[in-house]
Amino acid sequence: MCFNNDKEIKTIPEGVFEIRDTIILNDGLLKGAGIDKTILVANFDDTKKAIINMGWTSKLEDMTICFKQGLVTGEEKSGERVAIYTKGHLPLQKGAYIRNVKIDNVGTGIYSNDFPSITFSVMYNNVSVTNFSYRGFDISSPFRTGNIYSNLYLSSGKFRCDSAFYFGAKNYGDEESETTIENLIIHNTVAQTPLFVESARGLIAENIVLNNVDANESLVFWQDSDGCIEDLTIKNSNIKCDSIIKIGTTSKLTQWGARYFRIKNFKLDAVVLLNKKSKLFVGEDKYDTPYYITVDNYNLSDCDNFDYLDGFPILGGLTFTKKGDPTKPKRLCKFYSKKFDISSSRELVWDGVQWC
Repeated sequence: MCFNNDKEIKTIPEGVFEIRDTIILNDGLLKGAGIDKTILVANFDDTKKAIINMGWTSKLEDMTICFKQGLVTGEEKSGERVAIYTKGHLPLQKGAYIRNVKIDNVGTGIYSNDFPSITFSVMYNNVSVTNFSYRGFDISSPFRTGNIYSNLYLSSGKFRCDSAFYFGAKNYGDEESETTIENLIIHNTVAQTPLFVESARGLIAENIVLNNVDANESLVFWQDSDGCIEDLTIKNSNIKCDSIIKIGTTSKLTQWGARYFRIKNFKLDAVVLLNKKSKLFVGEDKYDTPYYITVDNYNLSDCDNFDYLDGFPILGGLTFTKKGDPTKPKRLCKFYSKKFDISSSRELVWDGVQWC
């Protein structure tokens, strides 16, 4: 099935349809009857075949896409059992979108990993990827700019994965620039690194939540990037790794502007540090280049390791332009609890109402 006409609209009615070969969208719109009404089930042996290839200004909406049960083994690597590969006779670009689409039982949900699969000014809206064994979004092609990622729900579910949301770079100059992320939820996920951000320029993220996640490396990895997350929330999670946020090695070739990370509201809710030495931020020190971090507000709620987290534990050569004061908790014992305030270099005592 191949679409090449920019005016072509192909509608698929309600029902479950078996797909025996890759659907090619070079333009036009492929539209289902509804996100839970039209279901495309791919059944082919070649693990490198994607269910749908999308290029140019093609559009996809209102359907579920998945592989037949049993085809995804949990051992998938890059490019295997992909739902949507952003490759066509021209790059996926302005005017293209994927919206109101559910992706389930895959190796990777959306795959943009090489020169033929460049994406720019593409809208990904109301997309969920569940039960993925490698990556939910794998975005690593060069020259990516102006993409919008909004209302994304990612859950590796029954699989251990590499990453849920992945921005990568392979060569010097590769980047994801002028990007907007609006409401990214990573839920019920076990991964090496659930959120991986590399070589992002001018990133603006309004709301990112990691809920019930487990990581081997860190929950968030940030490298050679500059941008701001308005609200970053980690909740209902047992932390086994060494860091919640890891700042990766900054290359000497990286421009100065790609050494900045700002979080306006950093929230930890019902977080338990199973690794008692785990830090909020860890920075690698391979290169002697400063990395600048701003945390405007830092909020704790129902964390078993409150006193430790209250001290904002960090490790490595990181330069904090600001560390937000933690939320003031209720204390049972007046004048008993003490803390050391990093920003003022003072020991404070709780008087029953405030720290003083």
